[in-house]
Amino acid sequence: MKLVNVVNNQSAMVDDEDYDHISSFTWHKCGNGYPTRRVPIPGGGNYREGMHRTIMGLASGDRRHVDHINGNSFDNRRCNLRVCEPLENWWNAQRRSDNTSGYKGVSWSKSNGKWAARIKRNRKRIHLGYFVKAEEAYAAYCEAAQRLHGEFAHHLSKSATNPSNSADAGEGS
Repeated sequence: MKLVNVVNNQSAMVDDEDYDHISSFTWHKCGNGYPTRRVPIPGGGNYREGMHRTIMGLASGDRRHVDHINGNSFDNRRCNLRVCEPLENWWNAQRRSDNTSGYKGVSWSKSNGKWAARIKRNRKRIHLGYFVKAEEAYAAYCEAAQRLHGEFAHHLSKSATNPSNSADAGEGS
């Protein structure tokens, strides 16, 4: 593993075999938090390409995504990257930054006075139930995420034990 410089004193992890190629470009942290480079377009202009897409060989226009398995956009080692469909990548998203429960897929229901657990599958919201404790709602979410999202399920130690991560309160999961 080697570190590639990203403008503003940051660095990204890459595998040794990718280092020479990746370090030959100038990388910037884009507004979405990913290291990106500018790629010239013949005839003028340019577009931004993510380091993870460069490493995995996805061309511009390829609608597939590259998922960072551990959620760290600066960890671009091949063991942490996998090519996937957009929905699969969304399933592996962290809790949303506006989440107030501390658990992905769990939100407070004012009308019921309980914690609600929800998950999405194929763009449809699935209500998992209301619970007295947020932890119980989250357990229901985790079980459903494992069953519905399989290897792309983002739960347990990845989101419950690190409330500083950002991503969901039932939406998009």
